[in-house]
Amino acid sequence: MFDHGHPVERCLWLAQVLLVALAPWLLGSNRDWIWPWIAAAALLFGAATLALCRFDSRRHEQLVRKGRRLFWVAVAGLLLMLVVALLAGPLGVADARAVPRQWVWSLALLILTSSLVLLTHSRRRLRWVLMIWFGNAAALAMFGLVTTLSGVDFSLFGIQLDATSVARGPFINRNHFAGYLAVAGGLGFGLLCADLSPRLYDESWRQRMARWLALLLSRKLLVRTLLVVVVIGLIVSQSRMGNLAFAGGIAIAGLLALWFWRPWPPALLPLVLSIFVIDVIIAGSWFGLDRLQQRFQDTTVVASVELAAGEAAGQAPVTGSVEPSDGERVRVALGSLGMLRDHLWLGVGAGAWRSGFGEFKPATVHLHYQHAHNDWVQLLVERGVLGFLLYVALLGLAVKYCIKVLRDREDRLLRGAAVGILAGLSAMVIHGLADFNAQIPAYALFIHVLLGLSVNVAALPERSALVKP
Repeated sequence: MFDHGHPVERCLWLAQVLLVALAPWLLGSNRDWIWPWIAAAALLFGAATLALCRFDSRRHEQLVRKGRRLFWVAVAGLLLMLVVALLAGPLGVADARAVPRQWVWSLALLILTSSLVLLTHSRRRLRWVLMIWFGNAAALAMFGLVTTLSGVDFSLFGIQLDATSVARGPFINRNHFAGYLAVAGGLGFGLLCADLSPRLYDESWRQRMARWLALLLSRKLLVRTLLVVVVIGLIVSQSRMGNLAFAGGIAIAGLLALWFWRPWPPALLPLVLSIFVIDVIIAGSWFGLDRLQQRFQDTTVVASVELAAGEAAGQAPVTGSVEPSDGERVRVALGSLGMLRDHLWLGVGAGAWRSGFGEFKPATVHLHYQHAHNDWVQLLVERGVLGFLLYVALLGLAVKYCIKVLRDREDRLLRGAAVGILAGLSAMVIHGLADFNAQIPAYALFIHVLLGLSVNVAALPERSALVKP
């Protein structure tokens, strides 16, 4: 058994952090020959952590105590999925093969998240986790910008990704690219909040100049620059809901911070305003904000709908760019609710939306959809009322922990991390109203580990309370 700080223990922690960072680069892990490898690695790392690492009460007692509520709610959701999988025939599950696959994936998410929560047992590791994941998102944004602005075609794993006028990075769908950046951008906002000074400076011009020179070499400037890159990536993606989700997430988290953070840093309000003024307006004016505004004014949206041949319905394969109206997306979501008629409490089965929707597809919907284009409707339909409530409970507990940190803790890093998690989760909630990001494995993995990090910000000791061994 290896104690904390041992090279084996550090390598296990770093491997799991990098696994989360790697997932979006592999086409969002949204292929049946990619996500099982991510799941297998998550299960392997989790098992190795439990088998090889020693957990002592001094470092892990608070993590276990704070995290057990989230853990048992997640376990209840897994057990509910297992019941549906075992009783697929009697329950009339739409796709009996999809439910076991989703159960294995959910198990991998739970194990990896639990392992990361236990291994991120210090403030230093928490900061590194946030920096690595946020820096990874900035690299994704830069990759998307370079490939878009250069007009270069490229392929990933044999899949040709032709040059387009919008950024999508290594994702097939630009909305998934924007959704990932919106959530990760919230972490960048949290890191900036963590470095805010708690007081105003009363100093001479020489001292002020020295402080500004120090800022040029500081971590804060790096984070601020990377956040600008992420915002530009969002704008060039021209994803309406992605940009709305990012702005909404920053606004919600900023308001919660202003309300609960006492005394809140004097620079907090200017920071929130600067993200909208400097990043969105000024940077956006150079990188296509006018085109994004035009998309908001249009009555139709160019969507990257996952299309397939509707073989069961005798439809011909549909390829190329399609412009479904916003109203059609709403009709798809509303039509999906018809599947709850006979499966109200347990749902039609995780991953079974596509198989069950054909029977309830409105006559005015002409395309073949693989997802509901509304994560919350699809979650309700697939998991039923019970599964939906369990997921909402997970989200509610994470938000509760973060707000409690803002209200009761004094540590700036923990408070900043709480703000970042709140911004990311708020962006996820908003974007889920009009897209299916949660069905993308890399995105789902990112959201689950953020839920887990809410335990760390609530349980880790404050800087002033640390005792050197």
